[in-house]
Amino acid sequence: MIQIFLLGLLAHSTHSLTSIGEIIENTIKRIPTQNTTRPLEVRLGFYLESIGNFKSAEMSFDVDMYLYMSWKDHRLRHRSVDQVLVTDDRIRKKLWLPDLYFANAKEAKVHEVTAPNFNIFIDKDGTIAYSCRFTMSISCNLQLRNYPMDVQMCGIRILSYAHIQKQMDVKWFDEGPIRANPEIRLPEFEITNITARYCNGAYRYAVTQNGYKYDNFSCLFGKIFLSRNMGYNLIQSYIPTGLIVVISWVSFWIDRRAVPARVTLSFTTLVSLTTLGNGMRYGLPMVDYAKAIDLWYGACMIFVFLALLEFAIVNSIMRKSDKYDQIAKKIAVAREPEKKEESRKNEDTMPVGGNDWNRKTIRDYLRKNSRDRKLNPQNQKNESPHRPPYLVVYKEPENQDGATEYDSAEETFNDGGNLGNQTDQIREDELEISDDDTKMWNKAMRKDNPNGLIVLPRKRKNKDPQEPCTQASRPNSQLINRGVAESTYAVMSHSFSRRAFHLDQICRYIFPGTFLIFNLWYWIYFLIYHKNILIAEMKDQL
Repeated sequence: MIQIFLLGLLAHSTHSLTSIGEIIENTIKRIPTQNTTRPLEVRLGFYLESIGNFKSAEMSFDVDMYLYMSWKDHRLRHRSVDQVLVTDDRIRKKLWLPDLYFANAKEAKVHEVTAPNFNIFIDKDGTIAYSCRFTMSISCNLQLRNYPMDVQMCGIRILSYAHIQKQMDVKWFDEGPIRANPEIRLPEFEITNITARYCNGAYRYAVTQNGYKYDNFSCLFGKIFLSRNMGYNLIQSYIPTGLIVVISWVSFWIDRRAVPARVTLSFTTLVSLTTLGNGMRYGLPMVDYAKAIDLWYGACMIFVFLALLEFAIVNSIMRKSDKYDQIAKKIAVAREPEKKEESRKNEDTMPVGGNDWNRKTIRDYLRKNSRDRKLNPQNQKNESPHRPPYLVVYKEPENQDGATEYDSAEETFNDGGNLGNQTDQIREDELEISDDDTKMWNKAMRKDNPNGLIVLPRKRKNKDPQEPCTQASRPNSQLINRGVAESTYAVMSHSFSRRAFHLDQICRYIFPGTFLIFNLWYWIYFLIYHKNILIAEMKDQL
């Protein structure tokens, strides 16, 4: 078959070749312009059948394409009325073909099902039209700073492997050099434009130990402009991470005393966000710059962490509240016998009698009792059951070093009794107020005791903090009313509790508001402003 085809070409050729072997030798071994001064002009174009399998981690994509080439070989001129069609691969291997290759192709394969996918048409003037189909994996240097709102430019570079531009000049077809299947639908990208450009340049060749040659090579560059679709990343990344941030705010509405619930919620959201973040970065290359999605993930992580930090602060405040609440309860328990004694005395002074005991009698008694307390404040010690006896602690004179000793104390009561054993179970270290809480103590004192008779209990010198507060060992203070002390500690406990509650209330508005502002800035900057800059840069490359 090969011999018949070559004999047919020989019969219609304008050249007189002496043998079949000479024809084969001339068509295989030498470029058609081997003995001329003009370069062989090779025209090229391709049709994109499909594009897909984008691998961001490998920075590559697959393309299925038809390649069309045309050149003129005067040795294959014939007198046939129609073009000669060649589909036999054995004949193709006997013909000279341009040594073009794809510079940025990682791998390629020619389709051979059900037959080798190629055809060659030889016109009577020796013009050859060559077409073949193959699939390639093309590398593409992705710029992911704006990911996943990025636009990419991926190209296909074609040039001669062995022939310099002076020998073979490769050019695009004048009309429609690159065409694409209109039904191409990419799940992750949208094709915005396809252009045909040149990338001619000087390269080294014929490299040896002693030197090399340096000349220009023809190069074609097919540019494919892509815009990434946001749908997948919006559903898989942005919405879940945003919802996790919102869920972390539920902690602000949970009771501030429910420590297990708030701890569980905070750590669950933090772990969930970390897991989602690992999934987002799984299919991306390990670049040395931050991507747009990294900024989003980092901001979400900060919001969740701040919610956890806010709980830690609230819990610290509530621990102080619980501490002073326990002190107030212990003082209240110690004062129970005292309250009963005062109630008994008060009952003895109340008017008795069936007919005398009426609203007017009670009102007159209360009015008189209130007037007596105003005229003589000392009477309230004996008459009012709401004002417990005072604890007086005398200050010892200063020692030689100028330090004041508070080691001895004497307790006196308005009724001459001794109630020291009622507070034996309250340790002195429990009554101490930390330096950070001094301002809160003074505020509570002013609120509960306008006369300012109570001062802050302070630490004793050279005393065991675990020693009980007995008559011989009392908190170092000038004047302490145990009833007022109880209410003062209660006020402090309530104040700290309200402070934690107010912090939760503030965070209920600050966190959503700040996250909303961040979202407005993020989407406007990356989706509109920065993306328009990238599109403008891409247009300059068209």
